[in-house]
Amino acid sequence: MVGEVDPGCVRELLHRGQILLNCSLTESFGITLLEAAACGLLTVSTNVGGIPDVLPRDMAILAPPEPEALVNAVGKAIDRLETVDPHDFHKRVSEAYSWEKTAKMTEQVYEASCRCEQTELADRFLRCLRRSSVFGVLLCMIAAALHVELLFLEWIRPRPRAETLSRDAFGSTASKVPDKVVQRPQQKEEM
Repeated sequence: MVGEVDPGCVRELLHRGQILLNCSLTESFGITLLEAAACGLLTVSTNVGGIPDVLPRDMAILAPPEPEALVNAVGKAIDRLETVDPHDFHKRVSEAYSWEKTAKMTEQVYEASCRCEQTELADRFLRCLRRSSVFGVLLCMIAAALHVELLFLEWIRPRPRAETLSRDAFGSTASKVPDKVVQRPQQKEEM
């Protein structure tokens, strides 16, 4: 156990090992697993949250979050070490998680969310009421209270009007970005 590691030293530390043991009880993604696999380490991890989706089975051995299961998984990892090709692990992780690919996937998610049909508040209440008589009414009451609270908060402190950024800000040929969107530092007048 090395304790806290400076981010600039993580790569060097990982290159010293052969197996990464991740004992998380909850984990949404598991960037640590990616870093380890990119450095050629076989990973042993608890099978929780989003971890099963991060790496293929030949790069990760998953186990229930119980001590005996993790000990058995580490044993399997030790037995499998001879088959691990660190350069192959690095190549595959680099290809699967490039910034270009991540940006493309993020763009697809945004585009899909923009295509989603907007439902009116009344339709949402009706959907809640169809769930069950008691629970549906309770959901409607909570939703109505939150909606009224939101309207009140927006009345007290209105949202700033969202300006549409032109593509010009990103190197395109569209019009100039308004100064009130991009806050520019005040320039000193020369005397």
